Amino acid sequence: PDDPNSISSDFVSELYCDITGKLLVATKEGLDEFNQKNKMFLHNNLNEKGSDKIRHTRVTALYQQKNGILWIGTFDRGLIKYQRELGVTNIYTTKNGLPIDYITGILDDDHGNLWVSTTIGVSKFDPNVGTIRTYIYEDGIQGMGETTPMKSKIGELLFGGVMGLSIFHPDSIKNYDHFPPVYFTDLYLFNKQV
Repeated sequence: PDDPNSISSDFVSELYCDITGKLLVATKEGLDEFNQKNKMFLHNNLNEKGSDKIRHTRVTALYQQKNGILWIGTFDRGLIKYQRELGVTNIYTTKNGLPIDYITGILDDDHGNLWVSTTIGVSKFDPNVGTIRTYIYEDGIQGMGETTPMKSKIGELLFGGVMGLSIFHPDSIKNYDHFPPVYFTDLYLFNKQV
């Protein structure tokens, strides 16, 4: 820990190669970047506008979209949107609709939606609108755990967990937001009609 050129923590959650070829390391003490030329680590090597919001934050997941936006999942601070030229631009937490602020994995579908796994379920996040919808065990998602999600060649999303593997294609998810009203047709109290 006293060596500024060493990794910031021995507790590593994920290794990630960004679209420029830089090796990012998610650690218990924040986000490190490994400089392959001099074999040293740069701690929270982010734009100054964002470094203070990530410093000493346990980073658990990393994912970069084709547009260059880096999404950073954390242990207790939710989902962080980071753009190198702007720094940290948004932080999404339970206040924005996430089921929990502990993010275990991130990936996107073919429409640019993010699919964020947590220990409670999988959340579909539309970064353009900011809407979040969570799918849990009752929706068909098996018990979640700490695994890195994957996407198949045909666009299926795979999420592993403590009860097995959930596989689905995002286009096949249908949401039913209309629930029929409930009507009482009869009511009995102590076996007598009321």
